[in-house]
Parts: sequence; C-alpha cells; structure tokens
Amino acid sequence: MKFKKKEEKLISNLDITNLELEYKISLPSDYKEKMIEMNGLSAMTDLYFKSEIWDDEIEFFYVFSIKYGSSTFEKYNTTGELNDYPEGHVSIGRSRTGHFSMSVSKNNYGSIYVYYSDGEIHKIADSFTEFLEGLKEA
Repeated sequence: MKFKKKEEKLISNLDITNLELEYKISLPSDYKEKMIEMNGLSAMTDLYFKSEIWDDEIEFFYVFSIKYGSSTFEKYNTTGELNDYPEGHVSIGRSRTGHFSMSVSKNNYGSIYVYYSDGEIHKIADSFTEFLEGLKEA
C-alpha cells in the first residue's frame, strides 16, 4: 500500500453530496469512492509522478481531505489560495512545487493536472485512478 489516510475521521456519501451541491460540481466516482474510503491521502514513502511527456518528476505530497484537518478541499478551493486557477478545475492536492487539479468540466472531465503558480499546467492522467496508479517510489 502506497497511501495512508490523511485524516482519521472519515466522511460519508452525504458529505460528498453536500460538497457537490455547495460547489455546483459533479465529482468523478473513482475520486468519491477513494475519499469516502480514506478522506484524503498521504504517501507512506516518497512518491513521484513521472510523465513520458516531459523530463521532470513531480513529487507527490498529498490529496486534500474533504472535511476535517488543516488541508481540506474547502480551504484550497474557496480562500483565494489560487486566485488564477483554471476555470472548470478544482484543487485536489499538493506537489512539492504546485497543486494537483481535477477537471470538473465536460471537456476532459476527471482528468488530473499539475498546476504551478506561474500559470503553467500539464495534464498528467485521464482519471484519479490513473493518477494514483502512476505514482511510483523514487
């Protein structure tokens, strides 16, 4: 197992439904299932996403919890953490040098991106499951 729970307190389907209603979004089922199971993810060892598209490895820090704790979905999607965040994306986690985002728009729905504060953005996976499976130890 590569991951541990980000928060010990778990969430329910109702918590996810309330989040979707509040943000007027629909989250992909694979992401929702993992959040109900673990409410955010931390790495048990150093993990990296290595894309064939570019040469740099992306160091994985964590996926935000939906509720509870200091690094929540709400904190990183409502408090101006990323004022210039791409439209149709939500922030779902952190890398060493940026954020991981998920498309919630019809175009590329569920795709995962790495997003840097200078506006640079790269698609790294077609789904949350593919993203998690693509994380490897150094």
